[in-house]
Amino acid sequence: WDSRLLHPEDPLLERGDRIREAVRTTGDVRIGRRLRELLTAAGFERVELTVSGTAAGTPEAVAGAGAFEGSWFEAPAVVAHVTELGLSEPDEMAAIARAWRRWSTEPGACSASTWFTAVGWAPPA
Repeated sequence: WDSRLLHPEDPLLERGDRIREAVRTTGDVRIGRRLRELLTAAGFERVELTVSGTAAGTPEAVAGAGAFEGSWFEAPAVVAHVTELGLSEPDEMAAIARAWRRWSTEPGACSASTWFTAVGWAPPA
């Protein structure tokens, strides 16, 4: 998650990222950068890591990203769960949803993310 670039930045969007991360009760959202190390430590050989990227850099892609992200923060089940966990309140969740939609109307809005993939070979038996 640390690899996402977002322009323009907005403290509410950053707060939304922290809420989404806190909702996850297992796993590490930053594990990608460690995949090669972990596979090597597990005994795999010839461990290779690749990185791919995605971007929202057209008006249509930015609008889609803003709508998708905003809808997550408005989903009744998500709002109820986040509230139950004490991570946020409905008013803040609604404000974050509005911030995503506002972001998507900015003329220069864009985002980019990277995704890590690793593969390793098991040593001969």
